[in-house]
Amino acid sequence: MKVYLEIAGYETTTTPGKQGESLTVEMRNMPCRVFFDNRICPQRRNYYPEIEKQDNKDLYVGQLCTFRLDDNHPAQIALYAGDGAEPFYTLDVEEFLKDNPEIDISKQEAELPLRIEIKGKDVSVGVTVPDWGIEDIFPDIDFED
Repeated sequence: MKVYLEIAGYETTTTPGKQGESLTVEMRNMPCRVFFDNRICPQRRNYYPEIEKQDNKDLYVGQLCTFRLDDNHPAQIALYAGDGAEPFYTLDVEEFLKDNPEIDISKQEAELPLRIEIKGKDVSVGVTVPDWGIEDIFPDIDFED
């Protein structure tokens, strides 16, 4: 599964413990491997995708390829101010998928696009699907008689 991240607003908020530190992202409780019979291993791993600040914008982007999610892995995405001990925001991926049915991670080439917007001084967070992550397809197929 391809995970795409956009995180906006980090530089302009007063995130607890930030003090000029860079943003760190942790993907928790992710599957670590798949067995030859296509079963997902029950062990869990945490991944730290690389994210890059975009030019002079208050926008970080990153991506990571990982194994598919299942019911045994309650995946979360946590945001940390620098190397902070506690995240200032944690996203439950299952809840996000329930709120955004247009994202189908059961496909062969599954994608999970996320846009996390940090707003205000008291860290109000909104999570949406990026505009480029929504693809309306209307096939126009003409069959010859």
